[in-house]
Amino acid sequence: MDQLAAKLIACRDCLLRFGVQFWPGMMTTLADSSQSSYERAMTVKSWCGGMGSLTDLFIHPMNGHRVTPDEVDRANAEFMHLLDDLLVVANAIITSHKRKPD
Repeated sequence: MDQLAAKLIACRDCLLRFGVQFWPGMMTTLADSSQSSYERAMTVKSWCGGMGSLTDLFIHPMNGHRVTPDEVDRANAEFMHLLDDLLVVANAIITSHKRKPD
């Protein structure tokens, strides 16, 4: 498993633990994809920004997630840390790809 797939799986597992729907399936599909690392990194980047994006996700019981009100801050901090790690890897792959001569 490459580094991008590992970060996707870590994010997925976190979201599954809190009962988040939709995004874990997207992450599994992308982690298992035969696309190049660059293509997968670009997909990750496309998930961030805009309404309904991954960066809009807020883990909270009012959103149907398995988390108590006392756990909301910790759950979101954990996910944001994992998402940041994922984006660091995705950005590094994209930057590396752009530096290669055609």
